[in-house]
Amino acid sequence: MLDLAARAGWRGFGLVEPNPMVGCVLAREGPGGEPRVVGVGHHRRFGGIHAERDALADCAKRGEPGGARGSTAYVTLEPCNGHGKQPPCVEALIEAGVVRVVFAERDPSATKGGGSDALARTGIVSRQSLVSAWASRLSAPWRKHLATGLPWVIVKWAQTIDGRVATGSGDSKWISAEPSRRMVHALRGRVDAVLTGVGTVLTDDPLLDCRVGVPRTRAVRVVVDSNLRTPLESRLLKTVSKSGGSEPGGVVIACTSSVFARDADRVERFKRAGVSVLACERDPTKPCAGTEQVDLADLLRRMASQHHGLGRNGSGVQTVLVEAGPRLIGSLLRASLVDEIVAFTAPFALPDSAARPASESTSQQSPFGLIHDGRGLGTFRPGLARLVRGCDDMLTTWWRDPNNSGRTSRSAAPNQTE
Repeated sequence: MLDLAARAGWRGFGLVEPNPMVGCVLAREGPGGEPRVVGVGHHRRFGGIHAERDALADCAKRGEPGGARGSTAYVTLEPCNGHGKQPPCVEALIEAGVVRVVFAERDPSATKGGGSDALARTGIVSRQSLVSAWASRLSAPWRKHLATGLPWVIVKWAQTIDGRVATGSGDSKWISAEPSRRMVHALRGRVDAVLTGVGTVLTDDPLLDCRVGVPRTRAVRVVVDSNLRTPLESRLLKTVSKSGGSEPGGVVIACTSSVFARDADRVERFKRAGVSVLACERDPTKPCAGTEQVDLADLLRRMASQHHGLGRNGSGVQTVLVEAGPRLIGSLLRASLVDEIVAFTAPFALPDSAARPASESTSQQSPFGLIHDGRGLGTFRPGLARLVRGCDDMLTTWWRDPNNSGRTSRSAAPNQTE
């Protein structure tokens, strides 16, 4: 039931942010004791009704005798217990006569948390269940943003069956098939920001926008360019509105604060072209041929902050799609800043001894030694693993739970409650 609620809630991806995606299923016991679904709902749009009320409305549309009275509500996030753009879902469940609530993740917000306790005070049985990894994953970007001030970072790459993403000369067009590329465009049309490195801009001259179907949102495009090398004549900059790079679909260039101060003329030229320039802290741990590098954690924190006006309604970036080369991806992985990996594997090998892997490493120590020492990128949970419809590419996804510290494995304890 929680898996079903998660599938319903996923429909809100790209429409509900900065709110969390939430799904809800209402079920009653059938004649043979099996659960029978009487209503399914999800949070459809920012500012719209929440998943629980949407499921109750669906129950009414089905014409269920007695409505939701006596049913169990399976929700991916603890029902909210505070007023915002919508009234508390706790009140709706109580009024509807729901007798039991099972939720995947607790609401950690200070203003709307505590729904489970509020339900319990009215006699409604309410408990947390960690049995569904998908239900927990659904609200993970929102929970991470709330807890850490950082966005959910999705790294995407296309690779050959022997794990290569480009030839030795940097050529990577096209490893994945057209159906896979359409999926990437759809993902661009749902996230708050697309992040790349200046090396990719210089090599591929990409646009990084959604050009397939109708995008749900227009992601801001961010270039990690520590030393302001992005050409003013690049295709990326030619698509920018003069109204400002932080606008939906705009371009932001991230450099170090010292370069920002030192190269004021070039910063001004970018601004006249409609590009926003974001000054970030310098990363002291990664010198590169004597040049400065942006501290990636500081960049992500600035992107997520409301102070810089990025994201939907200027509320800060909550989801970031990274489409970059091995250097930037490797840096993000080593800094434990990656939350999800989306990989497309093409059914052929690349006969090039100099071909490049998805992640570049600069450490002389064995990566397995780093992981053993507790300084590795951590453990990712398996997500999807399936063929891409319309071609022979394999799609695999992996993700990390931001609240997984100290939590027992779901496979080891499927009925665990907290």
